[in-house]
Amino acid sequence: MKLLFWNIKKKGLQLTDELKTLSKDVDILIISELTGSKKSLEKLNKTIQDVIDSVSKETGLTHIQGKENSWIHVWIKEKKDLNIELVEKYNNLKSPSDLTDIHVENDSEYFAQYLNRFERMIFLKINYKKLDFLLVPIHFPSRIYATVRKQKDIAVHFRKFIEKIESKFSLPSLIVGDFNMNPFEDGMIHHEGFHALPYQEMEESINFYETPYKTFYNPSWSKFGDHEIKKGVVQRKPAGSYYYESSRDLKYYWYVLDQVIMRKELIDKFQFDEFKYVRSIYKNDDLLKGNLIPNEDKYSDHLPLAFKLKN
Repeated sequence: MKLLFWNIKKKGLQLTDELKTLSKDVDILIISELTGSKKSLEKLNKTIQDVIDSVSKETGLTHIQGKENSWIHVWIKEKKDLNIELVEKYNNLKSPSDLTDIHVENDSEYFAQYLNRFERMIFLKINYKKLDFLLVPIHFPSRIYATVRKQKDIAVHFRKFIEKIESKFSLPSLIVGDFNMNPFEDGMIHHEGFHALPYQEMEESINFYETPYKTFYNPSWSKFGDHEIKKGVVQRKPAGSYYYESSRDLKYYWYVLDQVIMRKELIDKFQFDEFKYVRSIYKNDDLLKGNLIPNEDKYSDHLPLAFKLKN
């Protein structure tokens, strides 16, 4: 089973041909930031449904998730053995009011208007041959609007919500999307957050002061660095999925924001050799500028993330 996630920077109208090419052998296509605002579409005499229909027509895939208030849209390739059921969403109805009181000094409006405005996670129950798990596309709140500490607070709540749904269906989860954090940041690795660790031999849960905290495995750490070795030859590559030159004192330049994390029992289903940031659509490296930075003017500021699971 092949999956592809891409944050397309609200360019759903412009990138239908590119999505058609990228999704030729894809079973599940997950798009974040499909379009701009309703008002911006109205100026073009378009609706969000027009964009959805256009992508569906071009790709030949079936749209199963996403409306006007969704930052996550999902298309699937209909197959005889592929059973997908939307079982839960995280939206404004799921966000507790007490989040506005957590380390937020004078800006609780952020949570009321930004965190609650869009669907941030959806839960898809997947059954395909020997695969049986929860697929959780995510678009985590951005650092532009949230501090590191605030992101960690939100991650604590998201983690609890994920565990609640896992328990309800007795299934492990695989989460994919734009986490808006690097793998090493507090919200990703803290035991009260996603607790997503970079090694396969981890325990399914780790005790902190006699309290067990479930773990995720995060293979996305391997996406850092500007080179790789293929068949004994050193080759240059993008050093992450997103490039940004900030004015802050601490600059990373490259960020691994687009990630996939999974429970331990799904690791043996993950095909590491098929886990990659996509660099090309029509010709070599056409998603990149000459300096290997994502070509955001023509495409998006994020690179697509592709991976496969063994059936």
